[in-house]
Amino acid sequence: MAVYKAYGARAATVAAGLIAVISGFATAFIPFLFNFTNANLDTLVPAQSLFGPAAFLTYLWMKRHYGRERTMAEYLASQDGAAAAPRAEQAPAPEPASI
Repeated sequence: MAVYKAYGARAATVAAGLIAVISGFATAFIPFLFNFTNANLDTLVPAQSLFGPAAFLTYLWMKRHYGRERTMAEYLASQDGAAAAPRAEQAPAPEPASI
């Protein structure tokens, strides 16, 4: 959601792909590779140890490729944020009932 707000739909697709690859593939495959050096299957690799550097490198790439992040005002003014803008005609809050 933060990538969608900051850079748009195309960048959000890239971020979703990164999440799928890192969380689904890498966290299951890295312990398998460690098994070649250690015959015990007790190796635990935290997902953040792989996802953190990948997310940071992806952020640097997006910053260079798409430019700076959009502010909230820029997001709300864009077509992406048009549906997320608050409605002015929202109903008032109900008054508390008196006892």
